[in-house]
Amino acid sequence: MKHSLHLKSDNLSDENEYENGVPILTRSGYYTEPPLEDLMRLPSEKLRAIRDFVVGCQDVGSIKFLGETDVTGIDLDAIINFEDRAVEVYPDDYPEKPPVGQGLNKPAEITLYHCWPTDKISHQILNDPQSLSFFEEKLRKRCDEFNGSCSFGYYAKETGVWVFTVEHFTKYGLDDDSDNDDQIIPTKPPPILPLTTTTKPPTTTVAPSTAPQTLTHPATMISEK
Repeated sequence: MKHSLHLKSDNLSDENEYENGVPILTRSGYYTEPPLEDLMRLPSEKLRAIRDFVVGCQDVGSIKFLGETDVTGIDLDAIINFEDRAVEVYPDDYPEKPPVGQGLNKPAEITLYHCWPTDKISHQILNDPQSLSFFEEKLRKRCDEFNGSCSFGYYAKETGVWVFTVEHFTKYGLDDDSDNDDQIIPTKPPPILPLTTTTKPPTTTVAPSTAPQTLTHPATMISEK
Protein backbone atom coordinates (compact mmCIF):
# COMPACT_ATOMS: atom_id res chain seq x y z
CA MET A 1 0.00 0.00 0.00
CA LYS A 2 1.30 3.45 -0.86
CA HIS A 3 1.25 6.13 1.78
CA SER A 4 1.43 9.85 1.26
CA LEU A 5 4.06 11.36 3.51
CA HIS A 6 2.47 14.76 3.76
CA LEU A 7 0.57 13.48 6.81
CA LYS A 8 1.54 13.92 10.46
CA SER A 9 1.23 11.30 13.16
CA ASP A 10 -1.54 12.03 15.67
CA ASN A 11 0.54 10.56 18.47
CA LEU A 12 3.65 12.67 17.83
CA SER A 13 4.09 16.41 18.10
CA ASP A 14 5.77 18.47 15.40
CA GLU A 15 8.68 19.08 17.74
CA ASN A 16 9.63 15.45 18.33
CA GLU A 17 8.57 14.10 14.92
CA TYR A 18 12.16 13.70 13.69
CA GLU A 19 14.00 13.60 17.00
CA ASN A 20 14.73 9.86 16.71
CA GLY A 21 16.34 10.35 13.28
CA VAL A 22 13.57 9.30 10.90
CA PRO A 23 13.95 10.40 7.24
CA ILE A 24 12.66 13.84 6.28
CA LEU A 25 10.01 13.70 3.56
CA THR A 26 7.24 16.29 3.30
CA ARG A 27 6.65 16.51 -0.47
CA SER A 28 3.11 15.79 -1.54
CA GLY A 29 2.62 12.48 -3.32
CA TYR A 30 5.92 10.99 -2.11
CA TYR A 31 5.92 7.94 0.15
CA THR A 32 8.21 5.38 1.76
CA GLU A 33 8.00 1.68 2.51
CA PRO A 34 7.96 1.10 5.45
CA PRO A 35 5.63 4.10 5.79
CA LEU A 36 7.00 7.21 7.47
CA GLU A 37 4.56 6.91 10.37
CA ASP A 38 5.93 3.41 11.11
CA LEU A 39 9.54 4.61 10.93
CA MET A 40 8.73 7.26 13.53
CA ARG A 41 8.08 4.53 16.06
CA LEU A 42 11.29 2.59 15.47
CA PRO A 43 14.30 2.91 17.77
CA SER A 44 17.45 4.47 16.33
CA GLU A 45 19.25 1.15 15.95
CA LYS A 46 16.44 -0.16 13.72
CA LEU A 47 16.61 2.91 11.49
CA ARG A 48 20.26 2.12 10.75
CA ALA A 49 19.31 -1.14 9.00
CA ILE A 50 16.06 -0.86 7.02
CA ARG A 51 15.96 -3.72 4.51
CA ASP A 52 14.89 -2.92 0.92
CA PHE A 53 13.91 0.64 1.80
CA VAL A 54 11.55 2.15 -0.82
CA VAL A 55 10.97 5.78 -1.78
CA GLY A 56 8.33 6.50 -4.40
CA CYS A 57 6.18 9.14 -6.01
CA GLN A 58 2.59 8.22 -6.69
CA ASP A 59 1.83 7.56 -10.36
CA VAL A 60 5.45 8.31 -11.36
CA GLY A 61 7.76 5.60 -10.02
CA SER A 62 9.70 4.18 -7.10
CA ILE A 63 13.20 3.23 -5.93
CA LYS A 64 13.99 0.16 -3.86
CA PHE A 65 17.39 0.44 -2.16
CA LEU A 66 18.68 -3.12 -2.06
CA GLY A 67 19.88 -4.69 1.16
CA GLU A 68 20.08 -2.81 4.45
CA THR A 69 20.07 0.99 4.39
CA ASP A 70 20.81 3.46 7.15
CA VAL A 71 17.99 6.00 6.83
CA THR A 72 18.84 7.96 9.97
CA GLY A 73 18.13 11.63 9.42
CA ILE A 74 18.26 11.42 5.61
CA ASP A 75 16.70 14.47 3.96
CA LEU A 76 14.73 12.76 1.19
CA ASP A 77 13.21 16.09 0.14
CA ALA A 78 16.66 17.30 -0.94
CA ILE A 79 18.07 14.02 -2.24
CA ILE A 80 15.38 12.37 -4.40
CA ASN A 81 13.49 14.00 -7.25
CA PHE A 82 11.04 12.15 -9.50
CA GLU A 83 10.12 13.50 -12.92
CA ASP A 84 8.08 12.10 -15.77
CA ARG A 85 9.81 8.82 -16.76
CA ALA A 86 12.97 9.75 -14.79
CA VAL A 87 14.38 9.96 -11.27
CA GLU A 88 17.43 11.72 -9.84
CA VAL A 89 19.17 10.88 -6.57
CA TYR A 90 21.73 13.36 -5.22
CA PRO A 91 21.26 16.17 -7.78
CA ASP A 92 24.23 18.17 -8.98
CA ASP A 93 23.56 20.98 -6.51
CA TYR A 94 23.51 18.64 -3.50
CA PRO A 95 26.34 19.83 -1.24
CA GLU A 96 27.97 16.55 -0.19
CA LYS A 97 27.18 13.53 -2.32
CA PRO A 98 28.45 10.44 -0.47
CA PRO A 99 30.85 8.01 -2.14
CA VAL A 100 29.53 4.92 -3.87
CA GLY A 101 28.19 2.44 -1.33
CA GLN A 102 27.32 5.01 1.33
CA GLY A 103 24.05 6.77 2.11
CA LEU A 104 21.61 6.27 -0.75
CA ASN A 105 24.37 6.12 -3.34
CA LYS A 106 24.09 2.34 -3.49
CA PRO A 107 22.58 -0.47 -5.59
CA ALA A 108 18.86 -0.05 -6.18
CA GLU A 109 15.96 -1.19 -8.32
CA ILE A 110 14.11 1.58 -10.15
CA THR A 111 10.55 1.34 -11.45
CA LEU A 112 9.16 4.05 -13.74
CA TYR A 113 5.54 4.29 -14.89
CA HIS A 114 3.90 5.55 -18.09
CA CYS A 115 6.85 4.70 -20.32
CA TRP A 116 5.24 4.62 -23.75
CA PRO A 117 6.37 5.46 -27.26
CA THR A 118 4.64 8.55 -28.60
CA ASP A 119 4.02 10.06 -32.00
CA LYS A 120 6.49 12.84 -32.84
CA ILE A 121 3.80 15.24 -34.09
CA SER A 122 0.57 14.45 -32.23
CA HIS A 123 2.30 13.13 -29.05
CA GLN A 124 -0.29 10.38 -28.93
CA ILE A 125 0.71 7.03 -27.43
CA LEU A 126 1.74 4.41 -29.98
CA ASN A 127 0.58 0.95 -28.93
CA ASP A 128 1.10 -1.08 -32.08
CA PRO A 129 3.42 -4.09 -31.65
CA GLN A 130 6.15 -2.72 -33.89
CA SER A 131 6.39 0.61 -32.03
CA LEU A 132 6.38 -1.12 -28.63
CA SER A 133 9.15 -3.51 -29.67
CA PHE A 134 11.17 -0.62 -31.05
CA PHE A 135 10.66 1.30 -27.79
CA GLU A 136 11.71 -1.67 -25.65
CA GLU A 137 14.95 -1.89 -27.59
CA LYS A 138 15.43 1.82 -27.03
CA LEU A 139 15.11 1.30 -23.25
CA ARG A 140 17.69 -1.48 -23.36
CA LYS A 141 20.12 0.77 -25.21
CA ARG A 142 19.44 3.55 -22.73
CA CYS A 143 20.58 1.27 -19.90
CA ASP A 144 23.70 0.32 -21.85
CA GLU A 145 24.71 3.99 -22.08
CA PHE A 146 25.72 3.98 -18.40
CA ASN A 147 28.77 1.74 -18.95
CA GLY A 148 27.75 -1.19 -16.77
CA SER A 149 26.25 0.75 -13.86
CA CYS A 150 22.70 0.20 -15.12
CA SER A 151 21.08 -3.14 -16.04
CA PHE A 152 17.82 -3.55 -17.92
CA GLY A 153 15.23 -5.56 -15.99
CA TYR A 154 12.06 -5.70 -18.02
CA TYR A 155 9.53 -3.59 -19.88
CA ALA A 156 5.82 -4.36 -19.53
CA LYS A 157 4.31 -3.31 -22.85
CA GLU A 158 0.76 -3.65 -21.55
CA THR A 159 1.23 -1.26 -18.62
CA GLY A 160 4.18 0.92 -19.66
CA VAL A 161 6.24 -0.08 -16.60
CA TRP A 162 10.03 -0.02 -17.00
CA VAL A 163 12.20 -1.72 -14.35
CA PHE A 164 16.01 -1.62 -14.15
CA THR A 165 18.75 -1.84 -11.53
CA VAL A 166 21.66 0.53 -10.86
CA GLU A 167 24.93 0.19 -8.98
CA HIS A 168 25.02 3.83 -7.86
CA PHE A 169 23.21 7.05 -8.61
CA THR A 170 23.08 9.80 -11.16
CA LYS A 171 19.98 10.79 -13.13
CA TYR A 172 18.31 7.76 -14.70
CA GLY A 173 15.41 7.55 -17.13
CA LEU A 174 14.50 9.05 -20.49
CA ASP A 175 15.68 12.45 -21.65
CA ASP A 176 13.20 15.29 -22.14
CA ASP A 177 13.63 15.09 -25.92
CA SER A 178 13.44 11.31 -26.06
CA ASP A 179 10.03 11.47 -27.74
CA ASN A 180 11.74 12.73 -30.87
CA ASP A 181 12.81 9.23 -31.82
CA ASP A 182 10.02 7.12 -30.30
CA GLN A 183 8.18 6.82 -33.58
CA ILE A 184 9.34 4.31 -36.16
CA ILE A 185 10.07 6.01 -39.46
CA PRO A 186 10.03 3.49 -42.30
CA THR A 187 13.03 3.55 -44.59
CA LYS A 188 12.22 4.84 -48.09
CA PRO A 189 12.99 2.40 -50.90
CA PRO A 190 15.31 3.65 -53.64
CA PRO A 191 13.47 5.33 -56.54
CA ILE A 192 12.58 3.14 -59.51
CA LEU A 193 13.94 4.58 -62.75
CA PRO A 194 11.70 4.36 -65.87
CA LEU A 195 12.66 1.77 -68.42
CA THR A 196 14.05 3.06 -71.77
CA THR A 197 12.06 1.75 -74.77
CA THR A 198 14.62 2.64 -77.42
CA THR A 199 18.31 2.09 -77.26
CA LYS A 200 20.59 4.42 -79.11
CA PRO A 201 23.36 2.50 -80.83
CA PRO A 202 26.80 3.34 -79.62
CA THR A 203 28.78 5.80 -81.72
CA THR A 204 31.88 4.22 -83.19
CA THR A 205 34.83 6.44 -83.97
CA VAL A 206 37.25 5.12 -86.56
CA ALA A 207 40.76 6.11 -85.79
CA PRO A 208 42.81 7.39 -88.73
CA SER A 209 45.26 4.88 -90.10
CA THR A 210 48.82 5.40 -89.09
CA ALA A 211 50.30 3.06 -91.76
CA PRO A 212 52.58 4.80 -94.34
CA GLN A 213 50.94 5.38 -97.74
CA THR A 214 52.68 4.66 -101.10
CA LEU A 215 52.28 7.44 -103.64
CA THR A 216 52.20 6.57 -107.39
CA HIS A 217 53.81 9.04 -109.78
CA PRO A 218 51.32 10.13 -112.46
CA ALA A 219 53.82 9.23 -115.23
CA THR A 220 53.72 5.57 -114.31
CA MET A 221 49.98 5.47 -114.82
CA ILE A 222 50.34 6.08 -118.64
CA SER A 223 50.66 2.88 -120.64
CA GLU A 224 53.52 2.62 -123.06
CA LYS A 225 52.50 2.14 -126.59
